[in-house]
Amino acid sequence: MLKVLIADDEAIIRKGIADCINWSNYVAQLLRAARNGAEALATIRSMNPDVCLIDINMPVLNGLELMEKIRECSPQTVCIIISGYDNFSYAQKAIRLGAFDYILKPVDENELVRVIESAVEHIHQRESQRTRISSLENELKEHLPIIWENLIRNCLTSREPASAISAYQENSYPMPPDNLTLLVIPADKCLYTGSSEFWNADVNPLPSMRALFEQLFSSEAKIFYLTSDDHRLTAVIEQIPEDRLLYDLSTLEDTIKNELHYTISVYYEETKNGIHDLRSVYDQLLKTVSDKESITPVIGRAKDYIDKHYIEKSLKLNAITDRFNISAGHFSRLFKKELGVSFSAYVEQKRIQHATRLLLNGNYKIYEIAEKVGYSSQHYFCAVFKNIMGCSPSDYQHMHISDKK
Repeated sequence: MLKVLIADDEAIIRKGIADCINWSNYVAQLLRAARNGAEALATIRSMNPDVCLIDINMPVLNGLELMEKIRECSPQTVCIIISGYDNFSYAQKAIRLGAFDYILKPVDENELVRVIESAVEHIHQRESQRTRISSLENELKEHLPIIWENLIRNCLTSREPASAISAYQENSYPMPPDNLTLLVIPADKCLYTGSSEFWNADVNPLPSMRALFEQLFSSEAKIFYLTSDDHRLTAVIEQIPEDRLLYDLSTLEDTIKNELHYTISVYYEETKNGIHDLRSVYDQLLKTVSDKESITPVIGRAKDYIDKHYIEKSLKLNAITDRFNISAGHFSRLFKKELGVSFSAYVEQKRIQHATRLLLNGNYKIYEIAEKVGYSSQHYFCAVFKNIMGCSPSDYQHMHISDKK
């Protein structure tokens, strides 16, 4: 039921408006009339009326001042100004304040009925539109996972992912979050560890792995995309802290090994610009998979971790082995065997490569560069640098900056 407030300092006007309309025809309820702007404002704040008929010339707060207050506390209220002044500036300001209509005194009954009917129709249309918008928003919310899944599929499979994104944006749909993680489990790296009498080379294990992946990650992170074919399982999930992700991947590997009797290799990478760089991240991830054909999963993940965290001073052998739950001796042997270099030498190479880029930048002092690439001691940094590059950091900087000039 609609609520209607009449605000006028003249009792005869208040009664006349109340009596000349059969309010039940509009499923409307008259609230207690207000004799001045302050009374009207108090009623509006407490009752939130749908329609307010306002005399422009009331004591305490006049009609225009009251409308300014209504805009703040009840912007959905439809305001109809009633005035004894045929003054264009009044009407202009009332419209600017959001007045629905402007009626002159003495109030013509037919004109009042016309304005009330128009206001009621406006409110019903507004509510209908609001209901429709709410319904569409709920429908979009319900179907958004499917819409995002199709968008991600198009980005990963289309030759022109940018065109797929542009076509999506034309519909004004919400974009997926920027923080995404892409995961790949290649089929050719799934090794069967069960009894040979139960092994069937024609059976692709990835669909079963997909079910276990969904079962595990559905409670850990939002899964935006998950598919498997003869070549690989591919998933796009929301980013979660790396420690948690590594733990979940370890749990997934153990579950697949125990239930399906397969050891797997999982490769992952995070996006920096959400859907916009998803394809480039995917292509790079597939290249990484191809480059690591001879690397075991634990060494592959350790290498990925080192590549992302080598500038951290806390990156020590025991930190890596604790993280990946492997003995230091076994890890060191595997690392050297598969990458052709020891763990410490690999970390030093990564740090010195980074240092050379900073030296060529020319904006940092040697001790600042040592700190930025993971060394607490400038002296030790210089010794490692000279051992790898054959010259001191300052000599390297001088030679290469001079060459550029």
